[in-house]
Amino acid sequence: MFGLDSCSLKFKSKIGGLYSSWFGYNKKTEMTGSTEILDNQPLAKFLCGVVEGFYGIPWTTEQRKLLFQWMNYMGMTTYMYAPKDDAKHRAFWRDLYSVEEADNLTGLIEAATENNITFVYAISPGLDISFSSAKDVQCLKRKCEQVAAFGCHAFALLFDDIDPELSASDKSAFQSSACAQVSITNELFEHLGQPEFYFCPTEYCTSRAMPNLATSGYLNTVGSKLLNDIHILWTGCKVISKKITISELEEVAKVFRRPPVIWDNIHANDYDQRRMYLGPFDGRSADIIPYLRGVLTNPNCEFEANYIPLHTLGQWSRSNKNGVKKDIITDDDINNFDSKYQPKHALKIAIADWLMELNKSRHPPKSLAVATTPLAPAVPVPNINMPAPIQAYNELETTNLPTTNVNPVDPSMMNPTTSILVNSLVDPLCSPEVSPRRESDNESEISNENEPMDCVPCAISDSINVLENISMVPNIGSADSLMQLDSQPPNASTAEDKKLARVVESVISHEDLELLISFFYLPFEYAAIPVQMLQDLHLMKQNCYLLSSNPSSDNQAQISEWWEASNRFLTTVDRVQNLIVQLKKTANQAVGYYFYPYLWDMVGVLQTCAGFVRWLGMTKDYRDAFLSGDQEPWCFQGGLQAEFQAELYNICLKTCDDGADGTEVFPEHPNDEEGLMGYAVAALDAKTLKQREAVAWIPALREKYVKPASLPELTPAEELIQNFHNEPAPVPESVTSSFPSVIRLDVLSNRMEDCAVTKRLLASCLSGLRAQGSTGVYVELSVGDKCMLEHYRLMGFTPVNSSEQDDVVYLGRFL
Repeated sequence: MFGLDSCSLKFKSKIGGLYSSWFGYNKKTEMTGSTEILDNQPLAKFLCGVVEGFYGIPWTTEQRKLLFQWMNYMGMTTYMYAPKDDAKHRAFWRDLYSVEEADNLTGLIEAATENNITFVYAISPGLDISFSSAKDVQCLKRKCEQVAAFGCHAFALLFDDIDPELSASDKSAFQSSACAQVSITNELFEHLGQPEFYFCPTEYCTSRAMPNLATSGYLNTVGSKLLNDIHILWTGCKVISKKITISELEEVAKVFRRPPVIWDNIHANDYDQRRMYLGPFDGRSADIIPYLRGVLTNPNCEFEANYIPLHTLGQWSRSNKNGVKKDIITDDDINNFDSKYQPKHALKIAIADWLMELNKSRHPPKSLAVATTPLAPAVPVPNINMPAPIQAYNELETTNLPTTNVNPVDPSMMNPTTSILVNSLVDPLCSPEVSPRRESDNESEISNENEPMDCVPCAISDSINVLENISMVPNIGSADSLMQLDSQPPNASTAEDKKLARVVESVISHEDLELLISFFYLPFEYAAIPVQMLQDLHLMKQNCYLLSSNPSSDNQAQISEWWEASNRFLTTVDRVQNLIVQLKKTANQAVGYYFYPYLWDMVGVLQTCAGFVRWLGMTKDYRDAFLSGDQEPWCFQGGLQAEFQAELYNICLKTCDDGADGTEVFPEHPNDEEGLMGYAVAALDAKTLKQREAVAWIPALREKYVKPASLPELTPAEELIQNFHNEPAPVPESVTSSFPSVIRLDVLSNRMEDCAVTKRLLASCLSGLRAQGSTGVYVELSVGDKCMLEHYRLMGFTPVNSSEQDDVVYLGRFL
């Protein structure tokens, strides 16, 4: 048992040694009542680095080793291993590491040490630990003893995103959750010999402090009773803080009795699979450095997306090494006193280095992680005072296993659960167990706080891997081995590097990278280029009426401005679209692997907007032809849908079995070979759709197209018209009762280079249906359409019920 008395006793025994001499703090304190306030002088050691603390598939071993090289070059000092969905970090924290896992973890620690990086091993036992259980406390000690034997000398206990309420047994032993957490943290810290140690509180930002920061009983208990050599992690005023100011940090330091270490989520994207952040480290003045023990950034899930964020963070951390406190502590201090670090200037420096990084031949990971339930036998725990008996070995090449998009957990939840557990320390070739994907029991809740994750719809949780069929262009240069990032600045490269750099420069330029970054900038800030495009789009939409009026001297200037905005908008769209081709041609194929889905989504939206702009710029007569109302009954009239009408007709015709030869059934529609490549359409209520077809759509088509005479042989066009006059087979009740929605997807296979595109198209429809409350969707297919049957099967659809007709099959999928 470790109760309040034990917690207080341990705190009092340490009160005389407030700060370790190795850390270089000024030990002077001033007394205010019974509260000790830190007199924070410049630090001898400012912690700066990366915390791999996001939800989702963790980074691979090779990616982490490359990260250490980046960090060494960028001047960072600390890496914290804390992947939320790595099984033995959180969900199965009690389990010891197997021999294979131990070898890989030992290799990571050695690689960090070789690059002058402190490897911090973090463990998150808060989901189910019993603080009053001697067995659980012993499990925690043994787990950390094992990792210490691998050569690790820094640890962290994380209690974020858990239920703050204690169990019934713990309530009898501790006055509060803060006392319980502090007790076990102090106990572990002393048991391990007082190493470098970090603690993440459950109330880890101001918005979560109850009732507020200054009066939070939880945080004041943590600050007063946690041993002072232990660092406390803090995210700022919110989970993702737009700014961090001096005044806020001084208030936090008063509560903690020490400066915090910032766990910075400014570049985190695990709450939204459609966004990533390539912008510079911003919103934190270099003047706040003297008020901190350090900053650890929790960046994008996509490893290759983090070069710019990390590079600029490194520049920021070095810009005020010997800084001292400022007297001015207003919220405007970032704008008024940050002359040492300029984000836009730091961005330009980082892009120059990133260009060289794109030159290095690197392949995407063959398997990001292996889904697992950790059942492998654990390696014995050696005596903590003895050297680790485990030697690292070269990691085996991983197999090309299919991966799964993990549903990122909304950090606004107090006790999030994830869809899948993975083990990034296990080689998939040797993994004995692969467990199926488990659905989360809890749905994400939307917080009332103004956080970035609150401004977007829930992420798509379908098991859709949009990356598996990306067509990559062969490498530029040698691809036989991974080119490592050396310790020299990229500008001081060898002759071979300079030669390759010229090749990269011809493929992608500094301006191209600036354009790429501008569309994936920061969660609270848009870059200038997309802002200009939004302004141009609004201007063109509002003033398009001028194009159809008689020109006069009064509106000539406005018309010229409209066309300038149109040309500027369309030119930028073309540049963004070309980025996909450029990234595929770079030697670093891993960048294209990660960026492709994001760029494809962005290009799809921009192309739609570009089509709208071109439609607005058409001549009045051409526009009126589309708005005349002379369309099929099943078409929407006017607007952007009318522009798509001809293309959709073309796809329907070519994907229809009866019109496969391309014969035009409705001659008033053009049959263009360019344009759209496919479409997906869905109805929320399939029964209502069938009823409307029967009373409106089918009678209208029968009236317009006369039933052909009975002849021995009908043309494909006549066969299609004949179908309008046949009675459609009813959908079985067993299908619509379980799957109330219906979907149809048609794609021109001869023009679709990437199958992942159709998956994203289908995923968008499924997400929309689920958002509207649908519980299931079905699709009706011909039994002879083997290609689409297989395609839907891979997307999670299963046979539901065969029609009475032998040539029709129904596939269903629960949402």
